[in-house]
Amino acid sequence: MNKVTAMLGRVKSRSLALTLKLIFFLGKALGSFSYQSPEWWKKLNVGESKLGLKIRHYFAAFIAWKNAHRRIMLSVYGVIFVALTTWGGWYYYKYHMPHPEWITMSVAGPKPMYYYPGSKPNPMRVTFSKSAADLKIINATLEKGISLTPSTKGRWYFESDSVLVFQPETEWIPGTSYSFSMEKSLFEKSAELSDYSGSFKSEPFAITVSSSEFNQHPTIPKEKKGVFALRFNYPVDPASFSEKVSSELVDEKGNTKNIRYTIQYGPEGVTANIHSEFLNIPERDSKLHVHIQDGVKSTLGGNSTPEKMKTSVDVPGMFNYFKITEVASQVIRNEKFIPEHVLIVTTTAGARSEDVAKKIKGWTLPMDNPDFERNEDEDPNPIEPWQSAGEVSRDVKKKMTALQLELIPSEF
Repeated sequence: MNKVTAMLGRVKSRSLALTLKLIFFLGKALGSFSYQSPEWWKKLNVGESKLGLKIRHYFAAFIAWKNAHRRIMLSVYGVIFVALTTWGGWYYYKYHMPHPEWITMSVAGPKPMYYYPGSKPNPMRVTFSKSAADLKIINATLEKGISLTPSTKGRWYFESDSVLVFQPETEWIPGTSYSFSMEKSLFEKSAELSDYSGSFKSEPFAITVSSSEFNQHPTIPKEKKGVFALRFNYPVDPASFSEKVSSELVDEKGNTKNIRYTIQYGPEGVTANIHSEFLNIPERDSKLHVHIQDGVKSTLGGNSTPEKMKTSVDVPGMFNYFKITEVASQVIRNEKFIPEHVLIVTTTAGARSEDVAKKIKGWTLPMDNPDFERNEDEDPNPIEPWQSAGEVSRDVKKKMTALQLELIPSEF
């Protein structure tokens, strides 16, 4: 016992000596330092502060409790040790250990099918970052080892060694989330996937406006109406759509009139044309609106349209309905291949050619344009172009020659 005590004493003496030598060396190398504790610390030590007394009281109580419940403290220390060890092991494995090269995948959700005779739903494709499938099963139907939720009839197959395809028998349900899971047995033994499951969402049901027009019948001028062409990315439910549609005519002053309409659906229910009732030309310029409320559904189920939509077309008033928008001259050859000048008149609305021809007259202008600045040094016989009707003065009109115009009937 005395020998053990003497050995411990020598160890402590050696440690103290080494510590003193280290302090002495640091003092010589770095100089001396002095430290003065703050006032709040002094108050805690001497007990002049109530807070200091409370802290020392609670700390002493904790030490006493810890000594009385050593098993509990050992359990706490054990939990902390296990947690730190687990985290350290995970961190080392994650950032310092070598890993196999995982094969990742990207999922391309399907687009709605384009409806025409013989068309098929668009497939869903899973593309892997590298070769994953055995070449022997390319294009072969996969009968097991893979599942799709919600359950959908169709065919799973590998399009290539890195592309997995699901071809459904019927169109996808609009706006629906799908998930799939695969078994490791589907792939090559050397293939290691980072994940054996995935998900995608079909495109939601939506309505787009193809065109909005205000039309007049080519041979019956009284038949004027608005025509709105709509397209659906999935077949629309006619009952759901018709109850969500309304139409109104609003003039410049905000006066509103409800307009009746009819709906014509195209093949497969993916198009619709809304025809307004026949409209009289309003006194003021107006707009014909078609409103579609939210909640329109597809016959396939799935989501309904989440928002209201509106499309409009201008309806010109009586002072703007009929106008001549363009007058153009062209040189064409007649049936004998002789060049002739043709005057083409374009209007904003259909009109009888005979009625328009009665209001059109033509003249030939003289060769000399008095406003043209002649440069005889460059060209002794220059062409004197006419730029605008404003150049036709009274003196010029006296020199003009009237033309005999012949009506060429238009298509309507």
